[in-house]
Amino acid sequence: MGAAVTVGGGIAYIAYPIFLMYHDIGQPLYKYIIHGLLDRLVPNPAFTTDLPFSGRAILTHQSGQNRHILHLLYAAPQIRGKAIRNASGETRVMAMIEEVPAIGPVHIKVRLPKPACVYDAASGVVVNWTMGTDGQIAATVPRLHIHTALVFQRA
Repeated sequence: MGAAVTVGGGIAYIAYPIFLMYHDIGQPLYKYIIHGLLDRLVPNPAFTTDLPFSGRAILTHQSGQNRHILHLLYAAPQIRGKAIRNASGETRVMAMIEEVPAIGPVHIKVRLPKPACVYDAASGVVVNWTMGTDGQIAATVPRLHIHTALVFQRA
């Protein structure tokens, strides 16, 4: 019997189809394995956040406007239909989003050049931020309901 997971030289190998297994079984251990491997393989990510695992964060760059935008999304899908057949006849479950609670505060750290201003894209409200000694910009979104986009505007 061999190793289930190996790491070396900036590469990780998992001896099992862990994403398919997580999809089919939903064992949290598989998610924690991937999370741990990502932490190990990407020690200085472009951004971090304390969103729950079902949250999503996407960092985009708009070079023409000289800015970066961090999109934060949160909605917890729930299993509702368990016998839905797709075009190939396979049975699958339906993950529905019926209730979307507001969460917060959400803390973020972004590894970007120092901005002239940070603000909420929808409202235009300026967001307080700090530049850490590690070069990361830290900010807090007090409340997140479905989606928030923070704009990091360069001069």
